[in-house]
Amino acid sequence: MAVEVSYNHSWSTSHTDAESNTVNIPAGHKGWIERGTAKQKATGWHEIHFGSRYYGHYIWYVNNYQSSGYTGDKPSLDCVNFKDAAMTSGERSAHC
Repeated sequence: MAVEVSYNHSWSTSHTDAESNTVNIPAGHKGWIERGTAKQKATGWHEIHFGSRYYGHYIWYVNNYQSSGYTGDKPSLDCVNFKDAAMTSGERSAHC
């Protein structure tokens, strides 16, 4: 007896927003803003209910199920970091 189970699902989401930030960079330094999207990960059992018997069962369980993705939180909850670092002599001669 052999049982083969296949599952495929795609999620797609898109979001655009505008934000204004100011970073004060000391002379002789470079600066940038890093922004990340809040993500989450879920692990555990995945329980699937069928309206009629599927291979003899109405309910199937997927052990050790893992899923991750965007949390759907508001953009204001995203992670925003303001960074700066001293420029190297090569960067100074190339940009200053």
